[in-house]
Amino acid sequence: MNLRKQVLDKGYDTLVRSIFEESFIDLLIEYPNHINIYEVKPYDTSTKNIQYGIGQLLRYYHENASKSDKQYKLFIAGPCSPKKEDQDFIEFLKSSLNVKSEYIEIKNN
Repeated sequence: MNLRKQVLDKGYDTLVRSIFEESFIDLLIEYPNHINIYEVKPYDTSTKNIQYGIGQLLRYYHENASKSDKQYKLFIAGPCSPKKEDQDFIEFLKSSLNVKSEYIEIKNN
């Protein structure tokens, strides 16, 4: 299953638009009240995926947040689920950054 289908299949909100691989952003999904930006990384640990993806996500957030009054949420997606040490790093980032962020595993269905 690809990330776009995985995310859109959840159907949480009414979708406004979805953009795939445009302006270096892997996936942007806009809902009526918020915007999600996804950066996909291929590495074998969640920490490595976050390490290589966080700078890109923060840059995209910086470049786009002023264009909308909607709340942004940043996602790094990779092929593996987080282990305990990865989860500790994820929690550290979430508490340190002043923006909502998550790590998600891309399912292979």
